[in-house]
Amino acid sequence: MAYIGRDPNDGIVKTSVIHRYTATAAQTAFTGADVNGNSLDISASGRIHVFLNGVRLDASDFTQTANTVTLASGATVNDEIVIVTEGEFINANHHTKSEVATLITNDNVTDDGNSLLNALIFGG
Repeated sequence: MAYIGRDPNDGIVKTSVIHRYTATAAQTAFTGADVNGNSLDISASGRIHVFLNGVRLDASDFTQTANTVTLASGATVNDEIVIVTEGEFINANHHTKSEVATLITNDNVTDDGNSLLNALIFGG
């Protein structure tokens, strides 16, 4: 079946982690363990979403550095800050390094069950 964009079975898995913080008076920086003990683990350029009391903040309302989100304006006591980190990984079927080394050493290349023995492969 043809797809516009990525095939839904292509093996890319989206992940997200939710971090919840309760602000102190005029707190701007949020880092370290949240209320559930989960440590904030982000890069300076990682994809995140920041919410203040349920309202999503615009990217201009905060800055992010490694493992820290800093609000442009201080939060009020007991404000809830939620930081959602996004990521993805590719779940792929592939050979291990030792399996590839064995295939190369034995000059044995397999494609869809058809073996090519002592094959010379050209192209790129």
